[in-house]
Amino acid sequence: MADPKTRPPESLEKRVMAFLANRPGAENIDRLPLTPAQRASEKADFFLERRTIVCEVKALQTDTKEKIDRILEPILQRSDAPVFYGEWEMEKVLKNLPDGEAIRRKVFEATTSAIWNLFRKANEQIKATKGTFDLPSAGGVLVLANDLVPILSPQVLVARVNELFGHKEPDGRISYPEVEAVWILAETHLVDIGQGQQSVAAITIHREDDSAAVRCLDALQRPWAAVHGMPYVEMKQDLFSTLQFQEIPKSPPPTHGPRHERWRLEYRRNPYLRHHSEVQLKEFFAKLMPAMTVGFLKGAKPGQLETASALMEQFTHFLEELRARGLDFRKITGGLPPMGPDLPPVADLPGLAATVHVAPKFERDRFYTNREGKHYRCLTVSGDNVWLLLLDLVAGRSLEVTMRTKMATAAHYHPVFDPGLLAGLETRYIRWAVRHRAKFDAEHPQ
Repeated sequence: MADPKTRPPESLEKRVMAFLANRPGAENIDRLPLTPAQRASEKADFFLERRTIVCEVKALQTDTKEKIDRILEPILQRSDAPVFYGEWEMEKVLKNLPDGEAIRRKVFEATTSAIWNLFRKANEQIKATKGTFDLPSAGGVLVLANDLVPILSPQVLVARVNELFGHKEPDGRISYPEVEAVWILAETHLVDIGQGQQSVAAITIHREDDSAAVRCLDALQRPWAAVHGMPYVEMKQDLFSTLQFQEIPKSPPPTHGPRHERWRLEYRRNPYLRHHSEVQLKEFFAKLMPAMTVGFLKGAKPGQLETASALMEQFTHFLEELRARGLDFRKITGGLPPMGPDLPPVADLPGLAATVHVAPKFERDRFYTNREGKHYRCLTVSGDNVWLLLLDLVAGRSLEVTMRTKMATAAHYHPVFDPGLLAGLETRYIRWAVRHRAKFDAEHPQ
């Protein structure tokens, strides 16, 4: 798997089973001579580390998108639901609703119910195996493999597993004590690990920091990466929230397709509206829609029709910007565009151009990104001079570097709007600021 974008022909579950079977000190329990009691009982998949670890492998098989659709369908019919075009990420829909947090929890539980079922089942199998093989002190690990269900991203898997580790019975007992550590293998998404490299996630989560189960899983990480020709990079847990996972497409994007899809891709490469405030987006729409609509009315002249067709591309860019920010169409537009006799007879193209060409600028304490996917925080602005803090990754390690640039370069940077990413970047910035901000401010007085 030298190219992480190329999916291996064999399923992840089969590759995991083959990998574990060949580890030193490993035994495939189903291939052992078993007593009648052992055959009749539930069993885990492997003994590892010479029977000091009992290991169960579980693979996620069922896409839960239909569950989400069933929950969201009546919600999106409500009068307070956001109006949007195209496909939106669920988080961007929910942030526009007053009860978005409650809905988010309901969706989260529905989509991750399969994880709960697998976790519960693994706990039972590990417990039964330890009992029938008389291994009361053996550790228990669960390998959770996902190469089929992209909606269960690495972030979702980690969040749900952490919840299950902390789940307790009414009397205070831990609900699933036999699962001491989990190894999440997620091949539905890629992550940038720095220096232009991408890889898939192999994440260990555990209840205790130092146990035989944790040491066992840690020892598997490097050989697993080597078997698949992937870079092996260790990463600190506190960097996880700043990682941007990208779903691996099931097939390569078509070279030819509908115009609006090409326009969307072109805009993502150059999101020229990203620096616009919401007020400026409203001004852009107020100029764009009359200029475009007049060409589609009865009696439109040939030149007006050509102009309207050309402006459809900019309208697609506008919708793509709303999608990227998760902005309700009604909030920005005030509703549907004006129609009929109120439209101007001639499109105000100079006025429209003026609303497009808003001079990009850096704002102090705001986070930015660029085409390379790097992240920055604007530390100071002094006239034409701007100091940025680069929040980078190198070989899985955090790297923070201050750099000076000019205000004119702002066109190459775009503000970050994603709430989850902003929270993670803020955490990294605060950690840097505690150690270095005072010195930086002393060296760069305003």
